[in-house]
Amino acid sequence: MALRLMQVFLPGGSRLDLQTLFEHHDLLGTWLDSRGEDRTMLYLLVPAEQTEPTMDRLEQTFGSQDGFHLVLLAPRRSCPVESRRHHPTRRRCRSHNLLRRPSAG
Repeated sequence: MALRLMQVFLPGGSRLDLQTLFEHHDLLGTWLDSRGEDRTMLYLLVPAEQTEPTMDRLEQTFGSQDGFHLVLLAPRRSCPVESRRHHPTRRRCRSHNLLRRPSAG
């Protein structure tokens, strides 16, 4: 399954209700990292086909706020390899190389 990892920078004090914000989106993982009062970082792991709708939702909600920034990454591997919802018995990792590195040259 092709995945996308979104790293979202939000201004401090942004209200986050992830369950409501993404109730119609297929999120495989979410992580929240508060960096003091001035910045919050949100990480979202989504199937590649959910990238555009998820980005659109984030831009609609936070796009007008100073400090909003979104970085889109394409993970090469994930652990567990696939979502437990799709394959509940598949739990092993295939690679420790989580993010694709730029090719030399």
